[in-house]
Amino acid sequence: FLAHHANVVAAIIPGEMRFEDAEGNEHVFAVSSGFVEMINNRAKLFCLSVESPEEIDIRRAQEAKERAEEQLRQKQSIQEYHMNQMALARAMTRLKVTHKQ
Repeated sequence: FLAHHANVVAAIIPGEMRFEDAEGNEHVFAVSSGFVEMINNRAKLFCLSVESPEEIDIRRAQEAKERAEEQLRQKQSIQEYHMNQMALARAMTRLKVTHKQ
């Protein structure tokens, strides 16, 4: 968001969050699903998890990715399919963020 952005509330999906602090330092985090609100020139992020690259266990993230991919190959309900898609997206985001250190 840029300064003086219009007030907004939006859903977010698992992905990479980048921001620059007041000193100009860039920060990168892996975030899960949730929502973000921009009100009165202040952004607030509400999500299930936020992880810095240093907090992510690469081996565990790779195993989670492989499990989700295997589950997606199985016959399952629509709900299970969507849950596994979200698990795969989260694992892939975690891996992507760790490779940008």
